[in-house]
Amino acid sequence: MFGGLGSRDPSRFVVENFSFFNLLLASYEVGRYQLSTPAWMHTAKFDITAKIPEGTTQAQFHMMLRNLLEDRFKLALHREKKEMKVYELTVRGDRPKLKESTNPPDSPRRLDKDGLPILPVMTRNGQTRFDVINESMEQLATRLTNQINGQVTDATGLNGKYDIILTWSTRAMAMEDPATDSGPTLFTALEEQLGLKLVAKKGLVEVLVIDHAERTPTEN
Repeated sequence: MFGGLGSRDPSRFVVENFSFFNLLLASYEVGRYQLSTPAWMHTAKFDITAKIPEGTTQAQFHMMLRNLLEDRFKLALHREKKEMKVYELTVRGDRPKLKESTNPPDSPRRLDKDGLPILPVMTRNGQTRFDVINESMEQLATRLTNQINGQVTDATGLNGKYDIILTWSTRAMAMEDPATDSGPTLFTALEEQLGLKLVAKKGLVEVLVIDHAERTPTEN
């Protein structure tokens, strides 16, 4: 995926070799856990090139993507509530291991020792790292939602902004037995490095259910 709002080419949006499932994620701004789809939507791949009118807002852009799927793929779906495992982000013990931020929200992009930009989320060699500044607990909960593919809500009661560095093993997260030499899981890293904890419970989550979609889109 390249181009689009906020990029160097905001007037053009291009996806190549994209599954229909990922097109839904991009169009409806939901997590993977919120989509109930047939198997072909994960395997069938598509290329899309679209023009974006000047002045288009983010909300309008996502509506354009939805209209495209409805028009070309005859997509029909509905929303419903489904009970599933959810998580609350809480403080473990009396005091979290967090550093209150002294950086302004509009701080310039930080560079590493090699002069390369420090990305908020980076995965390399089986390790994932958060390195963010001026982050609220609500924002952290959203990042965690994206990592564990499950809804996370902030229940810490912390209202400050923090500079956060968190590292965990992506390999350990994917294994049934996380007791490996590759490093801690995300759950363990949160407790050991930040003094926070993810508490699992059952909750109702809004999901998108596909009623109909054509596997072959209409021609241009």
